[in-house]
Amino acid sequence: MGPSPSRFNPAQPPLSNPRARVLEAMQRSTAAASAAQVALQLGLHENTARKHLEGLAHRGLLERTPGVSVGRGRPGFSYRALPHHAEPDARVRGNVGLASALARHIAATSDNPRRDAIAAGEAWGTELALAPRHDASTSNATVLALLDELGFAPEVDSATGSIALRRCPLLDAVRAAPDIVCAVHLGLARGALAARGASATAVRLNPFAQAGACRLYLA
Repeated sequence: MGPSPSRFNPAQPPLSNPRARVLEAMQRSTAAASAAQVALQLGLHENTARKHLEGLAHRGLLERTPGVSVGRGRPGFSYRALPHHAEPDARVRGNVGLASALARHIAATSDNPRRDAIAAGEAWGTELALAPRHDASTSNATVLALLDELGFAPEVDSATGSIALRRCPLLDAVRAAPDIVCAVHLGLARGALAARGASATAVRLNPFAQAGACRLYLA
């Protein structure tokens, strides 16, 4: 029962901040872009942009296709972000250690671990939801985008109004302290909704609700 672990490649190091910035810019758009276009958008030298795009394509985070040849020389390439759940951003791996440390701290110091875990998740969700890239999103779209970015592979079930979380980037931490870590995830959704001006009072999470998923209800 429950979700599968997120598919990280432990042989690959976390993305550098400049490369992560390029990835985030690509993920904000569904359109393909050339190295020149990305360089212009982010204020980079074209060769620098191309280096980051090639690196992201090599680790499976971008799709690379030949561009249209203009004049002499070989055609360049265009790049497009693959869906987040194809391989979540490797930077999310750092959350596993952080979540484990947080769970141990709350368990050792709190007289109400679930309450404090939810509060920690709400603070985290609020911070993530207020990032500039989510300015144009509705509250539910913001929650879905955050869950996708973090590696939960969310799938909306319109019949039940719920979200199946097919993967869990913190599954190892959940196994060690399920009540606390799952409460952080619940708080994450609540905090993100509240930050976008929506009511979060009806949000609930059913951990390991079915084979292959946890289930999150936003309303």
